[in-house]
This record gives sequence, structure tokens and C-alpha cells, in this order.
Amino acid sequence: MPARHAPPEAEFLERVVVTSWIERSAAGALCRLLLAPGEPRQGESIGTYLPGMLGLAQGMGLSPVGDGPRRIGWNLLLSNGLVRLDYGHPERTMNVPFPGENWYRQALVSGHAHVLVGLDVLPAGSSAPEVATYIDAASQVGHVWSGITAWRRPT
Repeated sequence: MPARHAPPEAEFLERVVVTSWIERSAAGALCRLLLAPGEPRQGESIGTYLPGMLGLAQGMGLSPVGDGPRRIGWNLLLSNGLVRLDYGHPERTMNVPFPGENWYRQALVSGHAHVLVGLDVLPAGSSAPEVATYIDAASQVGHVWSGITAWRRPT
């Protein structure tokens, strides 16, 4: 079990790449949301991002993907077409770049979304196949945390 990390401050969130999609299967449609570190800034390494990414995962109550996704509470905030994520910070939430109208409506209807936090670099603008490859590769080495969150209206 990794050391405990506090949820990061707002400045760190600028370094996080957010990808959203709807995964369809015989069981139905599932909204998915992946948060991963973007390319490190000059003078930084991926190692400097690790505490912040683990802080996001632990702050939401996610577990390593090998443990299977578990229900983590009411972390997804949906209101008037806006999406935010409660990542455990006592004063802040994370604005999620608009995942699209279909994603938003599916989350409202289903009542939940699958949230993943990756610990390896994911280039901004990665395609769906690149994201799938990223999740598979990072999961094999224990670098993905996940959970199923329900949505609520912000207070």
C-alpha cells in the first residue's frame, strides 16, 4: 500500500489530462473518466507528479485496478451541463472539461460513472485506441486506480 497523500491543490490540476468516453457493452452504457498526468513541465519529471496523482486517487477513495472498481460515494457533481469532481480536497472540486452532451445525459440517467486515475504520462489529445492501450499497459504494472462514483448536485 502506497503512503498516504493529500489531495493536491488547484495548481496541480492544470497538469492533469482528463479524458471521458462512454463504453458500451451487453450490460449497457458506462460513462468513464480518466485522469492522468500530462507531459512533465521543463525541470520536472513524472516522479514529481506521483504524489499529486496518488492524492487524487486516495482523496476519492479509489483502489488499485487489480482490486476491481468499488463504489466510492458521491464524487461526481452535475449541474446545468457542468461536470465537477469532488477529489477529497476540503475546499475545492475539479472542473472536468465538458465530456459531451451524450456523456452528461448518460451519467444523469445511469446515476454513476467509472473514474480512473493513471500514474503514467498520457499525452493530451490521445485517441480512443491510445487511451485503451494506456489503461491496459498501466493496469498491468499497478499504475491505475479506479472506482464507481454516483453523481449529486453541488451544494
